Amino acid sequence: MTKSTYFRYSLKRYKSPKGDLMKFNKLGLVAASASAVLALAGCNLIPNLADPGTTTGGGQQQQQQTAPDANTATKPSDTRAGDSDSQQLYQTLMDKHNTSEQVTNVQKYVGDVKKTGDKTEVLIDTDKITVTVTGIGVDFENSNGYLVEVVNKTDTNIFIQTTDTAVGKDELSLFVNAAPNATTKGFAFFEPGVKMDASATVRGTILALYGSDYSMDSFNVMF
Repeated sequence: MTKSTYFRYSLKRYKSPKGDLMKFNKLGLVAASASAVLALAGCNLIPNLADPGTTTGGGQQQQQQTAPDANTATKPSDTRAGDSDSQQLYQTLMDKHNTSEQVTNVQKYVGDVKKTGDKTEVLIDTDKITVTVTGIGVDFENSNGYLVEVVNKTDTNIFIQTTDTAVGKDELSLFVNAAPNATTKGFAFFEPGVKMDASATVRGTILALYGSDYSMDSFNVMF
């Protein structure tokens, strides 16, 4: 998978069932930000050697809100400390994707995804975020995929992005602008027309860019 393929930028003309005609960036990332995200993810990532769970300022371990299963990532596989580059990227993403128009468009898109099957699995569960697959669905372009919920436990937006996540050669794409102290819904989708085997195992990486300190975590996921 190439950077240009993964972060391609294509505006779609989308007519929702409610009759609203809008331009919608299905992948949710502009090309200008794409190379920067991958560069941040691929450079200066340092192993996170912390024990599962994160301590609070008082030194007591934060309790997990949901019981993780065997495949739940409770700590990142890698962490990149925040710096001026990640701060600039975060602000670019906020400017592009945290406008009321963009947030409304994404909400309408995800809200119109038709649920076609049941699946519940917690992918990530830390003191900052919980990412859960809540079902199987199909969108207006006939893209099959997974309904996702992201619980942001911090006071700033968190940007969630998949990379190198696939079933065989079929790539799964997800981008979520997770609102602070809230649950944000998203849709992780395959290319239009790709047939989906609900029993197949998805493997890959989810990146999380935090607004609190502009750091980035990388999580290995399997579901």
